[in-house]
Amino acid sequence: MTSITSITSSRDLLALVRQYRPVAEGSELAFDLEPPEGLVPALSVLHTGVRALLVGRPWWGSSDCNAKRAKVAELNPGGPVPDWCGLLCVEGDPRWDRIHPAARVDLPYLFDPLPGGSSSRYGSKRSPL
Repeated sequence: MTSITSITSSRDLLALVRQYRPVAEGSELAFDLEPPEGLVPALSVLHTGVRALLVGRPWWGSSDCNAKRAKVAELNPGGPVPDWCGLLCVEGDPRWDRIHPAARVDLPYLFDPLPGGSSSRYGSKRSPL
C-alpha cells in the first residue's frame, strides 16, 4: 500500500479510497466498503475535498468565520490545504467543517508549508454557500 504520508491532497486520497467505493450523500462522505483505519486521519481533514471531486463542485477554504476579515478562497483539490485555512466546505454545503487543530501537528503533510498557501486556485471571495 502507498505510504499514508504520500497523501498531500484530496486527489491523492480519492485515488487511494476509490476501491472502497466512496459516495457523496448530501454533505457527507460515505463508503460502500470500510476503508482501512490508517486512512481515517487523512479523511477527517480531506473528506470535503474528496466529496468536492466526487460531485464536481468547488472546494472552499476559510480562515475563520468569526474574523472581521476572513479569507475565503476556492481551493485546489490537487494541492495541500493552505496554511491559513481553518474551515472547509463543498459549494452548497449547509455549514463549514472545522479542521481540528491537532491535524496540523499529526498530519503536517496535508498542509501547505508556505505562509499564505500556494494551493488556492483563484483567491476568489465569492460566497460558497
